[in-house]
Amino acid sequence: MPKPRTQKQKEQQQKADAKRAGKRARNWMFIMYPDSAPPNWRDILSDLHVQIAVSPLHDKDVNATGEPKKAHWHVVLAYDTVKKQEQVQEIADMVNGTEVRKIQSLSGMLRYLTHMDNPEKAQYSAKDIISFGGLDVQNIIITCADKVLMLEQIMDWIDENRCTKFTELMRYARTCKREWFEMLCQGYTLVITAYLKDVYREQKGE
Repeated sequence: MPKPRTQKQKEQQQKADAKRAGKRARNWMFIMYPDSAPPNWRDILSDLHVQIAVSPLHDKDVNATGEPKKAHWHVVLAYDTVKKQEQVQEIADMVNGTEVRKIQSLSGMLRYLTHMDNPEKAQYSAKDIISFGGLDVQNIIITCADKVLMLEQIMDWIDENRCTKFTELMRYARTCKREWFEMLCQGYTLVITAYLKDVYREQKGE
């Protein structure tokens, strides 16, 4: 029979478990700089077959005193299982990135890539986010509130342009409003087609 562990041994084990847990996570990020990243950094990240998102180049950020920050990219790595900090750091080192940090919220960090929720900061386009490994960034960063706002914008456009055809709306969205097009392709067509029918009836005086 093994001897029962003493209270001191239990405390030491708890500390060790907590330490290990603190260095393991599914989602990580690091920063990469243009002047130190290898020229083929895109190929390096792509060949890893890991879900990765790279922000637009942040070249308009300023610090608290208003001085320009050094241009940089935020790199986000998303795994299906937890990874040790050392494992993820190996990837950051491949592209001369900074020390990796755990991410508490993947969607929150992906939205930060363009400062979506920080209007006081320089704004960047979500279209300039680069993704690897099949990471569906656009679907993750668009919240329910964002979709409702886009539906309102679509309805306003329908009213302003006296549009009554779904095909006309989709053609416009496909060429001019890519975020509308992607959302409509994923759903929400029922409410829009019903709205179009009512607009048609209004124009007919029904």
